[in-house]
Amino acid sequence: MKETSINSKMGSDPRRRLLTTAEAASAAGVSPACIRQWVHRGYLRPVAWYRRSGAHLFREDHVLLAERERYDQKHKKNSSRQTSLVAPDSEKSAHTSSYRVPEPVLRNYAKQACALTKMDPRYGVPALLTLAQRALDSKSAEEMELMDQNHRLAELNMMNVPSGIFHAFHEPGTSSDLGDTVASMCAIINYARYSCEVNMSGSNFANRVAQADPLRSANFPPFPCEDAL
Repeated sequence: MKETSINSKMGSDPRRRLLTTAEAASAAGVSPACIRQWVHRGYLRPVAWYRRSGAHLFREDHVLLAERERYDQKHKKNSSRQTSLVAPDSEKSAHTSSYRVPEPVLRNYAKQACALTKMDPRYGVPALLTLAQRALDSKSAEEMELMDQNHRLAELNMMNVPSGIFHAFHEPGTSSDLGDTVASMCAIINYARYSCEVNMSGSNFANRVAQADPLRSANFPPFPCEDAL
């Protein structure tokens, strides 16, 4: 059973790609031993396996979902342990969200968007990660409080893509749901190519879009913005 032939049957969506244990570990940012532990505990189930070796194969979206669930569980435990250590008059801002989408998960979303739009991940991934972080930092106090209450909501339109731009620059074959991070990243890439003359490889992404350049100030209007169309 060849991996290439298996993945060819799963369609063009990279989220349905089948991964070996080592590849699943790399995608989730954990060790192969951790993946095997998830399987043993029922957190993750293989969808196929090699006949000769018995090695497991996992769907990539299942791996990323398991990673998010483990992250949420660990975050809740750490938060409950630290509650008694936080003074009532803490100098921390009341509107600062403690939640962050795990970087390996976000990086995989960006890689998928680059694959779907045929952008070089060497340029596209850093630009999209910077845009994602700045979009998260621009969330309102109400949105941050909601994110702290329900971490799953943190990924709903986390890229802050206006509905008009999302639909106008929607990548065929991706989800039509504005809350889908990969589809939103694809729309951002398509919009950047159209409005900012970002080239196909994305080598000038950070140069053409100031908000995507981590070395430049974040004091720019959101990208993309409401009045862009």
